[in-house]
Amino acid sequence: RCPGGRRSIPRFAANVAAICCLIVIVGVHHIKHEARLASGLPRPPSSPGRADLFHIGAPGKNYFFWQEPDVLYPPPPQPVALSPPPPTREVVAIRLAVPGGDASAPVELRLRLLPEHSASSVAFVRHAAEHGCTGNLYRSEKDFLVQGRIDCGGGTPGKPPAPKVEKGGCPDGVPPPTDRKCPSHDPKCGCHGPLMGKGMVGWAGGSAGPDFFVYSAHMDPARCAVGGCVATHWSHDHTVWAEVADDETWAAIGKLYALPVRKGGMTFFAKEVPISVGWA
Repeated sequence: RCPGGRRSIPRFAANVAAICCLIVIVGVHHIKHEARLASGLPRPPSSPGRADLFHIGAPGKNYFFWQEPDVLYPPPPQPVALSPPPPTREVVAIRLAVPGGDASAPVELRLRLLPEHSASSVAFVRHAAEHGCTGNLYRSEKDFLVQGRIDCGGGTPGKPPAPKVEKGGCPDGVPPPTDRKCPSHDPKCGCHGPLMGKGMVGWAGGSAGPDFFVYSAHMDPARCAVGGCVATHWSHDHTVWAEVADDETWAAIGKLYALPVRKGGMTFFAKEVPISVGWA
């Protein structure tokens, strides 16, 4: 008996209480451990420097445990934000029926679309590729340009109308010219696209199509690299919508320049070259 007449706690009951406490503590520790693993946090090292030693005891019995302290660990590393991949460029093919050519080896002008310069122009050319619009090449200015026309048969029964084309706008940072008297239908004349470098394709005559041209500049790459020989004399007059896509297209332009021509103010093919538009 204890002083004061109170009955002492039986040793068996004390041991049972200690074991119950042990089960609770171990269970709480396990739950915290699983929560830490689920959150991606690393398990802290179990060392005297990072843990506290405590014990539960009963008369004649001692139970020791390691308890991990409440420590703020850094959050798990976040995935690095990657830059978006460059846009996939669509390529259309203008197929040529070159006079005297080998029908089994068709000649193509493959043009990579540039919607950032004129979305409506690219929409028109997409329509031409999807519906097999035809046309012709009629102008050949060697070491300068090849010009033609895409005809989508506006209003032709059974064919949907082609999208309306609007001229491109001034490039960022380029103010419209102030020294031009622009017509009412084109208040921003003279500022419809970038300065054209070798290989760019745009609508002819500062128009909104469907006549187009490929600016080849001088064909010798040692003299004029692709993208170079900028046509500053055109300023920003032309709406640009594509560029030459590959070396095979440059070879095809060379074949076109070898065809017979006739003079008439400008230089024209002696015989127009039929074309059809499709996807490359």
